[in-house]
Amino acid sequence: MKYLLTLCWLTFLSSGCLTGNKKENHPNIVSPSVPINSFQHDTLQLHETFNKEDQPINEYLSHELEPIWKNFKRVNSITKWTSIESRGLDTSTSRGGARYYFLNGQLEKIITYHFSETFQRLEEYYLLDDQLSFVIERSYTYNRPVYYDANLTNVDSNSQSLNNDHSGVVEDRSYFLNGKLIHQVNNEDCGSPFTGDYLLGEQKRIMATYEMLVQTLKQP
Repeated sequence: MKYLLTLCWLTFLSSGCLTGNKKENHPNIVSPSVPINSFQHDTLQLHETFNKEDQPINEYLSHELEPIWKNFKRVNSITKWTSIESRGLDTSTSRGGARYYFLNGQLEKIITYHFSETFQRLEEYYLLDDQLSFVIERSYTYNRPVYYDANLTNVDSNSQSLNNDHSGVVEDRSYFLNGKLIHQVNNEDCGSPFTGDYLLGEQKRIMATYEMLVQTLKQP
């Protein structure tokens, strides 16, 4: 299992530009569509956004969200960065890391990735005027742990094998204004606004992670 996670992590590192100022071969955001017979557990199923616009579900808060949409499009369309820094985010159960993207000395976005035996997770943090503006969180959960093989499948009498047709992506998009979470969209939800209490809880969770990432950047 550690070997598979290492392969995933090396793939993530090689997909970024950690040794130069140009980001090459950006994939678009797509749902996993790898044929079952070619499904590789060390393949990245989630990719950071490139040259994409955020698509509003309805007209809710469109005036407040418009600057966030425009900034998101601007940042994820950048192909040449002044510098990119990386930090490790390994835990006892997963491998992970963060990349910090700078343009002319300004931190524009943070990308994090986590790999475990049961999921991949990608997070994108976009800044506007030095404040957190927009966050995308995607989780790709395997229908089986990556260490399962034919022998283990027979042992627990479960015939379901690991394949991406039985796996799926959950995505949350969170919109911040002046440090406050004003809107959140989930791809498995109908698009109706969440309650104020729920948004407050999500705001605390996301901001805590963001502040941790900022502090991690300050470490050598």
